[in-house]
Amino acid sequence: MDYFLELLKSYDKLKKRKFKLTYITEAQDKKKKPDNGKSTQEDMDAQNNKNAEALALEVVKAGPQQPFNDEYKRGGQPPYAYFSKTKQEVQLMGGPMGSRAGRVADAAGNPDVSSDAWKKLVNFFKDGKDDELLRQQEDEILLQQRLDTLGSLVESDPERFPELAQDIVALEKENNQQIDELCRKQVLPIHICKGDLNTLQYIGGSNAKSLESKLFNGTGFIGFDENGKMVREQIGEGVFADTFQTNLQLLELLEKGKPDCDQVNKRMGLVGKGKVVLFTDPDGQAGPMELGEGGVVVDKGGLHQTMIDIFTKSGCTIESYEFKGSTNSLNETKGRFNEHFMGLITRVYSAVRGNPGATPKEKSDLLKPILDGFEQDMKSTLASLQEFAGQTPMAVQAIVLESYPLMEEIHSELQSLTEKEGVKNLISQMYVQMGGLLKELQADNIIAGGTAQRLGGKVDNFFVYTGDDGLARAQQNAGSLGLLPEDVVTRTPAELYNNATEALKPEIEKTLTRQGFPADTWEEVIPNPDLEEFIPNPKYKEGSDADEEIPNPKYNPDAPETLPNPNYTPVELHLLSAGNKLSVGNQIKFGDLSLNRAIEIAMGNPITGSSPPENEDAWYSKLDESLGFTAAETGRISNPVLEQPETIPNPDAPEEVIPNPDYDPTAPATVRGEEGGSLATYFGSIQKMYKACDTISQQAQYTGTDGQITLTNPSQVALQLQSVALGNFEYGGEGSNFYNACTREIPNPHGDDPKTIRERKLLDGDTPEAKGNRKKASEALKRDYLSYRLRTDYMGNDPVKRAGATNALCRMAGATIMEMSEMGQIVTEEAVGAEPLVINQNDILRGLGKARKSKDLLIEFEGSTQHLTFKVKGQDGKTHEITYSTNLERQKDRPAMTGHIKKEAAAKVGRRIDPLQPRVKEDTLYQFLQGQMSLLEKILNQPKRSQVL
Repeated sequence: MDYFLELLKSYDKLKKRKFKLTYITEAQDKKKKPDNGKSTQEDMDAQNNKNAEALALEVVKAGPQQPFNDEYKRGGQPPYAYFSKTKQEVQLMGGPMGSRAGRVADAAGNPDVSSDAWKKLVNFFKDGKDDELLRQQEDEILLQQRLDTLGSLVESDPERFPELAQDIVALEKENNQQIDELCRKQVLPIHICKGDLNTLQYIGGSNAKSLESKLFNGTGFIGFDENGKMVREQIGEGVFADTFQTNLQLLELLEKGKPDCDQVNKRMGLVGKGKVVLFTDPDGQAGPMELGEGGVVVDKGGLHQTMIDIFTKSGCTIESYEFKGSTNSLNETKGRFNEHFMGLITRVYSAVRGNPGATPKEKSDLLKPILDGFEQDMKSTLASLQEFAGQTPMAVQAIVLESYPLMEEIHSELQSLTEKEGVKNLISQMYVQMGGLLKELQADNIIAGGTAQRLGGKVDNFFVYTGDDGLARAQQNAGSLGLLPEDVVTRTPAELYNNATEALKPEIEKTLTRQGFPADTWEEVIPNPDLEEFIPNPKYKEGSDADEEIPNPKYNPDAPETLPNPNYTPVELHLLSAGNKLSVGNQIKFGDLSLNRAIEIAMGNPITGSSPPENEDAWYSKLDESLGFTAAETGRISNPVLEQPETIPNPDAPEEVIPNPDYDPTAPATVRGEEGGSLATYFGSIQKMYKACDTISQQAQYTGTDGQITLTNPSQVALQLQSVALGNFEYGGEGSNFYNACTREIPNPHGDDPKTIRERKLLDGDTPEAKGNRKKASEALKRDYLSYRLRTDYMGNDPVKRAGATNALCRMAGATIMEMSEMGQIVTEEAVGAEPLVINQNDILRGLGKARKSKDLLIEFEGSTQHLTFKVKGQDGKTHEITYSTNLERQKDRPAMTGHIKKEAAAKVGRRIDPLQPRVKEDTLYQFLQGQMSLLEKILNQPKRSQVL
């Protein structure tokens, strides 16, 4: 593996591009015109009135989200709609209303067409009818052009397609020409071939049928921002180009009387009843089952259905896929959805348990507020799902493979919340699946914590215990989550709230208020209102001329900063932490890291990038302690703060002692030392070579042996390594990521034995294609190189290298397992009635560390996957052998390391939760849930605001 040592001398970091989010959806129905092609005056008047109403509706619909703004009271301002808090309606000011405000719509933004303000607003827009009609005609011309022009959407957004726009449009034209050629040869049926515009509509233009429109309005990567809000990116230009390339190759395969079915299945597959997947990396080694940007899922449509029919008649069996891979975003979304139902059941249990002698009427009154709170949660969830999914219906968009399982989950959740008896069925399922565990825990409430997360610092749920016996009950029931009594965390409401992320604070406040601890009772002292120079004006009303604030008559700049809080109630909350995970295809995904971050962790370097640990020293201290590393291995030293004496002599009274301000018993156990340990010594050269792989895609500079500064040439480096890959690839041959990234499969021009051969991909030059290929090759080489070095060093005869490879892999794998909080992971499965599991991830981490230290750890390498087999003490008190696997894979154009475990192995370490079998006559909770859900469903389903999916 020394063949590229001289080539790869230095490195630079890859640049990443972010795509702006903008959607274009255009109607396909053309407006009917009179036979003479001209609009009558009656038609123009009717159209003008519709246009005015549409513009007026646009103003009004913005009202519920807009506050009062007195800037619009002045003359000459445009019309402005705002939500009146006092009247709970939308009012209009500005425009035709001038400085006066009047009702124009209800609180939801539905216009009051009988109101004076609505009529004035419509007439206001009708006044400019000549300009409006001209604009409408111009828009119609542009619409028609976009509908029938290949590449019209791509060319409309040069910022989104900075490099590949011309290539994509060229590929669209090639696709369309190939369709026309197939029509000429009568390969395609008449319904595809009837007219030039008909063949074009399947490929380009802004009509909803076109592949261009589906990709343009499609969904790329989906994740969560730092505030815990779900966000999605658009499909990048590289995937655009690759998709049209795959589609063109499929069209070319149609020309052959008997197509190569293997080539067909490398480019196309079936998904469900009405969708097809186009694989955008048919030359890759990972195959079509890798969930990444290796493909897009689209509705079949006429063209792809025709392809499938022709290929099937030719003897090819198109393979079907489910794509149920687990991702962090899928775990997050499913977990958040389940949290609401777990919270409902927990609160009902608590209420019933605390009132054993209540009459049916008393129980109904007791439980109604709980259902009301659940109703608000469900309405909020429904609104957020509709907002996210409603941007573009699934039927008219493409979805990259990595995001497809999550979009299917969102689709499923929306159906559950809008279909008849969907909520009732979900609650019944959750009750049967989780009821036994929730009864065991006997918590008073749940706080949903599944929002923004940091590395190793995410808690999905806090089970809350209050009252004089709260701590005792929490400690007694900790074992139900695989925790110990000492894992109970005690906080005051103020501590819990003030230390939470901004995204989590509203959920904490809502839960504590439900529990009878409103925010005004949390703090012992409150800010002194006499220090406020201005106070709200009690006479102020929206739309009035009065000032919102007036001088504070009690203002006193010398007043004390705080006052005792008369509402303060001393309360302690005792918390058990829990997480939510999903078992998909018998696999439980624990976590993943970008491979760059995993490399830094192996070295023990500072952790940069998004979502780093809240306290890096504490994070490393726990990881290394759990894995049994010594200071000599990690280079970390004991924290000097902990070596300080707890007390020091009082300088004012030497015979007395006072607390030492430099001593902090909560400080991390270790900090980074000045010198690295044996781990960094071993891994340093690996890290250097790993980073040097970037020179395939980026220019770098280094100082040669003669002292001269030299710039590397990415094309030159890539071409030389490509030659090595084709001629003498030492680590995996054709099975390697790099080999497949820099070559592609083509039909054998010399005959059918073999049917296909591989040729070089374009790596030379500055074209977008060459740059894209070099970037993929660089990413693939990083994975290949790291996997190769760890495998050869572990399996070699050098004990120092074997220990180094073991320690490095354990530290990286441990980072995918560890959670800073001791928590019970509740693992559910998609199948109805499947038994959930409860495991403590950190038990697996500690088992890995014990096996590493005792040298009982077995590591097996399978391609880019590493299997770590070791023994762990389970919750049953017995020792079980399990295997935890890490995989080096491609995620969103970057190398990553993921960690996962099989469900059977997790069950050995944790425990299975027996499904609860409800006895309807005896189970108050089940009676209540079954009896009340129809009311909730009516609330959620009326009105159905949109059929988004």
